[in-house]
Amino acid sequence: MNLIKRLFGGRPQNRQKAASAGAIESILIVEDRDLYFAIRNASDDRRRCAVVAAARFAVTCTGLQHPALEEAFACLEAGRQPGTALISAIEQLVENLDQEECRLQKQQPEDEGCQEQALKVFLKARAASSLASTLSGTADEAVYEAIHATQDLPKVREMVLTALKGT
Repeated sequence: MNLIKRLFGGRPQNRQKAASAGAIESILIVEDRDLYFAIRNASDDRRRCAVVAAARFAVTCTGLQHPALEEAFACLEAGRQPGTALISAIEQLVENLDQEECRLQKQQPEDEGCQEQALKVFLKARAASSLASTLSGTADEAVYEAIHATQDLPKVREMVLTALKGT
């Protein structure tokens, strides 16, 4: 599982610290430079549509369920900013999933079934983090998280680029 963390860049908090320290402008630029610049150069409306689609895809692919998810998506798709309570609920979901994944990893590191469950929770945490990043307006981070939640860069890339074009 440590290899997975290294491949996926570890916890979002660590990636954000590295980016803010000037190490990189965005972790997405490492993943897909062209996609990063397409997102950055898009209009606000096109960018919002693209990242909402990517976050929704991530949530669907991972089977993540939580009462606050649909409410957040409804706000975003209507162009409204969700309230602070809703944003906090999504951020808390990310935190809870990250903690659960850590607990599962430490519980029985040699147990393949436990590690499989930890990976599923990790992917759900990334999906929730994609939505949290969408809510906070960090489009590149939202797409990065969606890529890793789904483990499908080509599909997320295609979806985002199509949404950015408005087709």
